[in-house]
Amino acid sequence: MTSTSHAPPAVAAKPTYRQRFMSREPRRLIVVVLLVLGLSAALLQFFSGVTASRAAPGDPVVVRALGDSITAGYGFYGSGDPMKLKDLARCGTIDYPNLNDRCSSNSSLGKGDRDPVTFLPDYGLSNGIAWPAQVTEQLGITDDVDYANRAVTGADPKDLLAVDPATESGQLQQLLEDTVADQPDLTLMTIGANPLLGDFLAGEGTKCLLAKRNTKFRTCSAKLIASEQVTPRVSQIIDRLLDVPDNTVVLSKYPTVLPSTAIGSPNRILKVLKMVNNRVVKAAKQQPEFRKRVFVSKPPLFPYGMAPGKVECPSRPEVGLVDGASVQSTITQQRFRNSQTDSFCPSPKRWIISADLGVHPSAAGHEQIASSVSALIERKGLLPAK
Repeated sequence: MTSTSHAPPAVAAKPTYRQRFMSREPRRLIVVVLLVLGLSAALLQFFSGVTASRAAPGDPVVVRALGDSITAGYGFYGSGDPMKLKDLARCGTIDYPNLNDRCSSNSSLGKGDRDPVTFLPDYGLSNGIAWPAQVTEQLGITDDVDYANRAVTGADPKDLLAVDPATESGQLQQLLEDTVADQPDLTLMTIGANPLLGDFLAGEGTKCLLAKRNTKFRTCSAKLIASEQVTPRVSQIIDRLLDVPDNTVVLSKYPTVLPSTAIGSPNRILKVLKMVNNRVVKAAKQQPEFRKRVFVSKPPLFPYGMAPGKVECPSRPEVGLVDGASVQSTITQQRFRNSQTDSFCPSPKRWIISADLGVHPSAAGHEQIASSVSALIERKGLLPAK
């Protein structure tokens, strides 16, 4: 019997560590690649979300303007032609709820028009009258700007807020909402003087200006100004504008104007303007982002040509020290030249128009306001890098 020898079954050799690693390497490589791609996508989504509101390089700077007649360029038609004194009655503001911005440099509406608010296609950029338009020119961005000036002559802060017939609020609320929807880089604004200026020129504020005692004048004026809630209402407007993540808001103080029809002493008119400006500044300072995304510009002094002051009158040294040679309207200078011949310092400069009896800036006056705003924007680096 022949025996058959059976070899034990072959046992597969145990793979080495290198062999085990190499066999799994393709799978590991795939996992690593997927992780890297996923992380990259997440980072890309995060950073694109952070910068989504910033325009891509080469896109125009988005500039918006809101507010009242100072920003709208009242006293000039859309063509850039100045209003005449005889047109004043037909260019006056229309009461709530039909305010319509007629006879303003950013509007196509002229004297006597009663249509709803209608802006020019370029919002007055090309006529270069209103100070926001002049800011774009001074900054050298006129040819590369997305611009809209939605200021309306006669507007007061509550016009831009929520609709409330009880307080006659909200007739221009949509203009604020449209501005926010535009996602601006920069918003320029004057707001807060209405309806107070009218009150002090021909309303209940006149009794404040005529008060015999200064303490009574100050108390009466402060009470009237407080009744319009300038600070909380302007603050609400700023709050809404700051809902745009990359928007910077620049407010301008009101210039020192002296209407020819002003009642009381010029010094008291100056103090009233200061009170109103202080209320606006307070609204800005209440913002947590004051001096970060909210700024206030101070225009140069628009001299009355009267004492008190620290400047010798160039044309009439005998007058003594004044606030400077007057740059007020022709009609105002004529009034005070006739009534205060020994103490008034005239000049040929006109930073205020006469067609409205000496209230609103001329093109040269708008240039002065714009220069202060432009200098602030450049000094603080407020324009986005495009």
